[in-house]
Amino acid sequence: MFNPLGFINSIKQQTCQEEKKPLDEYEIETHMQPEFVEDFLKKTVKSTVTLAYCSGFKIEGARFDPENLIVEDCRPKEL
Repeated sequence: MFNPLGFINSIKQQTCQEEKKPLDEYEIETHMQPEFVEDFLKKTVKSTVTLAYCSGFKIEGARFDPENLIVEDCRPKEL
């Protein structure tokens, strides 16, 4: 992804337009999920929170640690 902040802002703007609410009322939270999209979509979410599930991102200049669910600096000479 070339511009991650632009992507997040576009999700926020789209949600505001659909719900006809001001942009400054919304906050974005991001969480790394250790499951596949099929498992995520099977869960029932009973909440007033709007969710967007995004997957398949390519990380450049960093690495993802699946055990701790965090993004870390790359290791030297490791692809």
